[in-house]
Amino acid sequence: GEGDRHHRPGQGKGDHVRLTNVLCWPLDEAVARLEAEGMQVELHEAARIEVIHQRNQGLSAARNTGIEHARGEWLMFVDSDDFVEKNFCEAALRMVTENDCQIAVFAFEKKFSNEPITFYAAKEPYLGKLTREQAMMGLAVQEIYDYAWNKIYHRSLFKSVRYPVGEIFEDIAVTYLLFNQAEAVYVSAERLYWYRTRKGSILDASYTRLMVEKLRQRDKEHAFFREHYPEAAEKLEELIFMDELDACIGGCLVPELSNEYQMMKKRLLSHTQVYRKYGIKKWVFVRSISISDHLFKLVTEKRRKRRFEHV
Repeated sequence: GEGDRHHRPGQGKGDHVRLTNVLCWPLDEAVARLEAEGMQVELHEAARIEVIHQRNQGLSAARNTGIEHARGEWLMFVDSDDFVEKNFCEAALRMVTENDCQIAVFAFEKKFSNEPITFYAAKEPYLGKLTREQAMMGLAVQEIYDYAWNKIYHRSLFKSVRYPVGEIFEDIAVTYLLFNQAEAVYVSAERLYWYRTRKGSILDASYTRLMVEKLRQRDKEHAFFREHYPEAAEKLEELIFMDELDACIGGCLVPELSNEYQMMKKRLLSHTQVYRKYGIKKWVFVRSISISDHLFKLVTEKRRKRRFEHV
């Protein structure tokens, strides 16, 4: 969706921001999904809602269609599985207008099928108004998550950027490119978004194969960081190491994933300088895989459940 703001001259911090034009574009595939789940979907004739008719081409294509239809100044995204606060647009718009920035990031809660709700918000020093360099470091250390949906963006940032169609982890592929264009980013601890996963969603597929695709996107991101933000690139290497370790942990227990496991193992062992920073627990995993696959499997089976609870 998109929004324009009504902003009185001299309007200061804490004043009310009135939305005069919020236009939403649900694709007909999203409406059909809601109806299939037993929800009644009614589009009031006075509402600023236009349904776009497009065959199901995936999440990236849906977002790109919305971007290309946009006429307003600001863009936000909502995945069809999720929920937002009633003041979702108004609160996000206030963040960018009061802080004179091109992106604002807000907190969210995540609910997996049978697990308790978890609250996610950035911590100091990655709260408040950040420079571009500070925001990129926040992405590298994952204090700022690279999801598309917990942010509001100035439309101009998408002038030459689109989500990659047919790929997963498309948020990783795009978020750093948008941050790289922003002069400033505002990060808030206010919760505006509720993320949920359901059976059959993208993240319920084979975990190790997903990690392989995720690392493919991370490699592109890391190459960009190395060229433009070398200090943040070092931190991003640590994040990549953790993803490689998670992929090995999942892959070693599934015989049909032997090729993916061996590929991840080779990557993991090439990062000896990184894993030494993580203390004895991570060292045990990496040391065991360097000795034998059988030993690594024994260590993994013992600690697998705890590891996956933190993914």
